[in-house]
Amino acid sequence: MINLDQLLWMLAESFLLGACLYLLIRLRPWLGNTPLVATVGTLQFVQVVLAISVYIEVLPGLLISPGSAVLFTGTILAVLLVYIVDDALGARKLIYSLFLANILLSLITLSVSTHLTGNGVHLFVDIPREIFIQHPRFMIVGTITLFLDTILVIIAYEYLTRLKSLFLRISLALSVVMIFDCLLFITGSFVENKDYLNILFSSMAGKLMMVPAAALAVALLHRIMTKTADNESRNITDFFNLLTYREKYELAKIDSIVDPLTRLFNRRAFNSEFQDWSELDSYAILMIDADRFKSINDELGHAVGDNVLKLISSAITTHLRGSDVAYRYGGEEFLVFLPYTNIEDAVVVSKRIQEALNLNIKNYPLPDHRDVTLSIGVAAAPKDGKLSQDIINVADNRLYWAKNNGRNQVVSS
Repeated sequence: MINLDQLLWMLAESFLLGACLYLLIRLRPWLGNTPLVATVGTLQFVQVVLAISVYIEVLPGLLISPGSAVLFTGTILAVLLVYIVDDALGARKLIYSLFLANILLSLITLSVSTHLTGNGVHLFVDIPREIFIQHPRFMIVGTITLFLDTILVIIAYEYLTRLKSLFLRISLALSVVMIFDCLLFITGSFVENKDYLNILFSSMAGKLMMVPAAALAVALLHRIMTKTADNESRNITDFFNLLTYREKYELAKIDSIVDPLTRLFNRRAFNSEFQDWSELDSYAILMIDADRFKSINDELGHAVGDNVLKLISSAITTHLRGSDVAYRYGGEEFLVFLPYTNIEDAVVVSKRIQEALNLNIKNYPLPDHRDVTLSIGVAAAPKDGKLSQDIINVADNRLYWAKNNGRNQVVSS
């Protein structure tokens, strides 16, 4: 008889886990990588604990562990989602992070197991010692298998590019990996066990049953949050070649919108983004200009001038949040976009940038030991207007006033 309640609950868990992972990846521009990495690391640890301690009989003779069926599937799905939503470089970083974290987890588990096998050990909570006492063979096979799984899932996904359905591509790619994982891990760990075939079948069946629910959640959210549920088609013959190509392509894209000297975004990036700022309820703009910069170039040379621009860039980025964006607007002029920032806080940031540049110049003085100062014009929405172009014009006018009335000051009104 089917244990329907438990089976439906695990399917619901897979669906919710898939949805949560997708949202975490979509929110990376605002939240950063930490929530996703922490979640994936937690999944990996909890699935190991559950895989050796909790099994549910969903069908007569068919035992499924929520750890390996639900959480492990989620771990592999996270890597694939980073690749689909973000880029190949991000996927590679997550693959390597998982690999290193799995090695570290194995080493910690082995270290803890030495305590539990020694004398004088008292357990004050009812935790089975077997959770920490694992055979090194399982750890080695598991670490290698996980690493290969994360690579294979992207290869499989790419070979399915002709399928228009994102749901089918994810489901089939994950299914291929689940079958591969079971064959490699169960064979490598339990081949001599008399119940090897039963263990293999149960593990494979459990994981394959959870795949569609997680893939469905991703496909539905992807359809809602993007105009099309399909990413661009990409043909590959080798995953590492694909990553190398993708990385070069992505780095080339970055280079086209990044100033090579200061490593800030360039005017091209600004032109493609600034109109979107008007959609925010509040934000601030800093227009920054290096005082008497022409004389530095003319009297000390362009090499010194370039170094000054780098020091200014460093001073600017030192005091920016993850959501703030800095641009080299042109020559010695810079623009900083501060979302959800009022005029008072923007002035504080401006003064901190001036102080940071003073410190940089003291640490790396110019040949003639002259000072380098900044004039900054500040404007904010909605106080100075709503449209981004209007706010930029106000900030630029205030910068112009600062330059013509003594320089080395912040003007916000």
